[in-house]
Amino acid sequence: MALLLIPLLSISFISFSQVTKSKKEKKEVKETQQTIEYQALGTLLETKKIVFQTEIVQASTGIKVYNIVQFDGSRFYMRCENPPNTSGGFSGARDNTTPNNSPQTGIFFDGNIENWELTGSHSKYYIIKFNVLDRNGLPWGEIMMKAYFNKSAAIEIKSRQGKMIYANYTGKVRAL
Repeated sequence: MALLLIPLLSISFISFSQVTKSKKEKKEVKETQQTIEYQALGTLLETKKIVFQTEIVQASTGIKVYNIVQFDGSRFYMRCENPPNTSGGFSGARDNTTPNNSPQTGIFFDGNIENWELTGSHSKYYIIKFNVLDRNGLPWGEIMMKAYFNKSAAIEIKSRQGKMIYANYTGKVRAL
């Protein structure tokens, strides 16, 4: 009886080790793919020709809000919408009394990039920090973006006084 159990146990052990090896191989393939994507993202970010885009559906109104932050070499462009009849807040439209000079309220800005810093991490994400100057060369604000290997990203935009304008917006990074 014991002689019959030995072959059965060895077959189970061999099949278990093959499953374990397969999981290990899958993990290695996944890590290799993430490393390739991370390196490609780093190359893209180094060009400074990228777009960060969000599309958020506001829970209270169901209105889609589109935010775009564009980097074009040494130039910076931002369009952060805040449609009328929403909670507002950051654009001054919290009580819906802000004059509506366009179809949307919000922040629209075009300026120059200064002090661009790009740092990588072993955790497969990059951090970009830089300052933005207005058309007169005066400090306008500070941007910090964290971009992950899969091109998802989060961005924070502060005014020159250090007040948060947009915080923790998540979206995707793509080439300009």
